[in-house]
Amino acid sequence: MRCRTRPQGLQDENGLRALLSKYGFSADLHLRDQYRDLFTEDAYIDIAGRQPSGMFEGRDAIVEGFFEGSHLRSMTRHCQHHTYSGPTVFQIEGDEDVSEGDSIVSVMSHRETRQVRTNHTIHAALHVTSANYNRWTIRRVDRKWKISGRMNWLLGTEEADEVFATTLATWND
Repeated sequence: MRCRTRPQGLQDENGLRALLSKYGFSADLHLRDQYRDLFTEDAYIDIAGRQPSGMFEGRDAIVEGFFEGSHLRSMTRHCQHHTYSGPTVFQIEGDEDVSEGDSIVSVMSHRETRQVRTNHTIHAALHVTSANYNRWTIRRVDRKWKISGRMNWLLGTEEADEVFATTLATWND
């Protein structure tokens, strides 16, 4: 953090944590308008090696292609997105932030069949369907923090390990 007063830095970090929590809750409950409002118009999401896979550029493409994708709709009200479930590093510079950290998505399976409310079957009641490493780019627009980008890698992949190692090496206290 640059020369900021400690209370301002804590206030910013709390605002960023609230934004990431809203991301998770709006995805879990499939709250389209609330989800859409979390992003800048020029935002992007890059989900490599996932379903749906690829780059979603622009707020409308994120909502239509990613949020409205069958993977998320099938989990509505039966999942939990923990967007900063592990350690998260916030690097706030004025009205810009780059946050990095772990996330998990858990999904409740069907009570009788144990079929997970996604496109595959797993035999238990609650499942972690993905464990990820994320880089969020966030900026303050009209005094509100908004997501301007998200890059997501599956934990255990070489790409995630490289990004994580770089973050640790450049982490400024």
